[in-house]
Amino acid sequence: MENTPQKKLWIVTELFYPDDTAVAYILTEIAKSLKYYRNINVICGKGLYQDSRLISQKEIDDKIEIFRVGLPFQLNKNIFIQRIIKNITLSIQLIVKLLILAKDGDE
Repeated sequence: MENTPQKKLWIVTELFYPDDTAVAYILTEIAKSLKYYRNINVICGKGLYQDSRLISQKEIDDKIEIFRVGLPFQLNKNIFIQRIIKNITLSIQLIVKLLILAKDGDE
């Protein structure tokens, strides 16, 4: 039997572990459930809505690898124009990171 590398499943989201928001919690639980079937890679932000207690920059599990992107500057999410700039900049960073890291055949 040929030893072919396992395709990866990519999750791209602004919020993920260890953030305490509902979205971060749900996506983390989904990733934990899927890890039994696939290698999971997550591209996410660095906890933009609160101070995150980052235990590890890269991994929470041997089958879930996390790649974080962040803004090089601080923006106030309560000021509308800054929130728009933050969301557009973060979206571009998430897409670029995915295009760099994902391989042919990954999902």
